[in-house]
Amino acid sequence: MIFGKQEQYQYLANQYENRVCKATLRFLKSGAVCADVGAHIGFFTLLMAKIVGPRGKVYAFEAFPENAALLRSNVKLNAYENTVVVENKAVGSTSCEDVALYLGPSSFESSIMLHQDCDSITVPGISLGDYFSDVEQLDFVKMDIEGAESQAIPAMREQLIRLRPTVLLEIHRGAESAVNELSDMGYRFVDLDFQSLTLSKIMSENINHIVALASGSSYEKSLGEAF
Repeated sequence: MIFGKQEQYQYLANQYENRVCKATLRFLKSGAVCADVGAHIGFFTLLMAKIVGPRGKVYAFEAFPENAALLRSNVKLNAYENTVVVENKAVGSTSCEDVALYLGPSSFESSIMLHQDCDSITVPGISLGDYFSDVEQLDFVKMDIEGAESQAIPAMREQLIRLRPTVLLEIHRGAESAVNELSDMGYRFVDLDFQSLTLSKIMSENINHIVALASGSSYEKSLGEAF
């Protein structure tokens, strides 16, 4: 991988988000179509591309332009241009030419959710409902967009109901509305050890990630004892 800022070298740590990697490996398979929403410089994008192979597709969304440039470079370096589509857009509730992206203290923390006392830039915005309006397959969505999950999940409600992808969600402040939305659509939740989670437990305990499984999916059935 090509790195930019110093903090990005944490990807070289042997155990970088090891449990998230294991969950991704469990729920993705060859030929799958998936979305990496909040792709940063491509760590998980490259993992997904390796798993899905040439018959699959990875749509990688990254709002911060410097990250997106490195993401494209890493996709090219690994010869995944035919598998990965990179979109330098901020995922939220609507599609628009200009949305404010607030810059956090590191390259991992940019967000369309308002940050106090921080700089901002303008980037294109995209709704996943618009982006995936015509697709017939979407198997897996990994989403980590610093609190904007509360906008992104409701905006793709039609696709979540119709296509029933597994959703791996990082929990940020304000995530309750996104989790409730998924629950209303018939999703059930497990943690990264594949143990069942209730809505109250997700919100009351220090849980960083959840996996949302569509009711009746093969994955939910395979984890039946967890529920």
